[in-house]
Amino acid sequence: ALIRFPFDLERRGQARMSDEIGRALRQGSPALVHAPTGSGKTAGALVPALRFALERGHPLLFVTAKTTQQALAADTLRAVAERSGLTGSAGASFSSVTLRAKEQMCATGTLQCHPELCGHLRDFDGKLARSGIVSELLEQPHVDPDTVFNAGKRLTICPFGLQLAAAAAAQAVVGDYNYAFDP
Repeated sequence: ALIRFPFDLERRGQARMSDEIGRALRQGSPALVHAPTGSGKTAGALVPALRFALERGHPLLFVTAKTTQQALAADTLRAVAERSGLTGSAGASFSSVTLRAKEQMCATGTLQCHPELCGHLRDFDGKLARSGIVSELLEQPHVDPDTVFNAGKRLTICPFGLQLAAAAAAQAVVGDYNYAFDP
């Protein structure tokens, strides 16, 4: 699929930054970007990284330190999918998922994560397979944590486990830095 830049106009320096990030990815070398807030770093980095990952059949993990940065990345991924024609009435041919911390995804609020103690974990794999919820969620170009939480609660499926299952099937995942170090 052709991944298009998500906005009509690129900001000053974005094209150069995207080119440099793409080059660094192809060469397997690091890239460091230093630019002020509002200069378009998210889109400028996300688009070449997404192109690189999808061309190779790999998922993209976009990690941030703050939930506001995650929201910006999610909005950019939605815009990329829409601009690239990867959404439609038949569902998305591209999907991304934002991950939320386990503590915030617990449907019971107890964090007693064992099938004997939590009905949401009891027969997790079976309920997941029978419900088809992962495929249903991934019909959207971007799946936010609230959508996953509500679906898990409704189906009595652990929302945290459900988001991880959806992330494993998505082309891009947005989350906190800890997911890069402890998947």
